[in-house]
Amino acid sequence: MAYLYLVHFLILLAFVAVVSYFYKQLNTRAFSHHAGKNFHLGELTVSSPFMALYKRELARFFSCTIYALNSCIVIILLLVISIMSVFYLPDVIMEQLEALGIMSVFETVIPLVVSVLVCICCTTSASLSLEGKSRWIMCSVPVKTITIFKAKILVNLTVILPILWISLILLRFAFPQTTIQTVFLFITPTIYALFISIIGMLLNVKYPRYDWTSEYYAVKGGAVSVLATVGVGLVLSAVPVYLCYFFP
Repeated sequence: MAYLYLVHFLILLAFVAVVSYFYKQLNTRAFSHHAGKNFHLGELTVSSPFMALYKRELARFFSCTIYALNSCIVIILLLVISIMSVFYLPDVIMEQLEALGIMSVFETVIPLVVSVLVCICCTTSASLSLEGKSRWIMCSVPVKTITIFKAKILVNLTVILPILWISLILLRFAFPQTTIQTVFLFITPTIYALFISIIGMLLNVKYPRYDWTSEYYAVKGGAVSVLATVGVGLVLSAVPVYLCYFFP
């Protein structure tokens, strides 16, 4: 019996010695990858801090349902109205507008009416508040504060402008306009989109709300920055509509 134990011990000792001798080679082969002969080292791409912040904000936008819904519902409604104007607008309505003599006024105020809807769509008015208790991450990021604000503003423009421009193209087909009217049709709402993005960011910096327990309260539940942004946008866009209609 002692002889068998001795044999087993010697075999184990020999195995340990062999493994120890070849351990480095085995370990290197196990955790290394073989590169083919056609392997070429490509260029490494690194995102800028601005793009990293932009992608982070965009991911937050799509991950928060109440945030996305509150910011997109009106601009999507504009797209639906534009599609209906092209394919389902009755000729009777056009004739009625011409009979009342307000067709020219209606065509003139279209950019302003669209701008009113654009001013209701603003992600920046709540983007800073949504940082909540994790706002220390933004404070510790080694970038300028203005870079963070620009990333948040760009997210709002990314959400609004593509749908806005598609809607404007459809409205252009639905309502015949002159070249000058077409230029203003695209320029006016675009300027308002940029304006409301900056105003929303400014008001959210001035009146942030970090003490929310649910994202609903940061986006809609009485947040001063959100209400103030909508109010300012509506006043500055609706007043020109009123002036154009009553003082053509």
